[in-house]
Amino acid sequence: PLSSAEVAKIDLATGRIESLARSRSGSIPGNLICYRDSIVSQGADFLEAYYQLDALKERIAKTLAAKPDDPGALAALGYPPPPPWGGDRATAPGTS
Repeated sequence: PLSSAEVAKIDLATGRIESLARSRSGSIPGNLICYRDSIVSQGADFLEAYYQLDALKERIAKTLAAKPDDPGALAALGYPPPPPWGGDRATAPGTS
């Protein structure tokens, strides 16, 4: 982690920075560790976990292959939940 609220991806063979990822909130990450498919950031007063993008995409694809209407996987892709009346959004009760 960098004091600029970025995390650097470093090629260990060459020692060169390959890319930088900036914090969306502007908070400076703490100590970073990888655990399973997540990156965990621990600071003096916080603990945050982030999914690794490739692993998250793979998990979503596997879930949707098994259950195409899985609400958790669809939400992770940014789809809103289905309406409570079970129809499509354009046919809400009381609309024509």
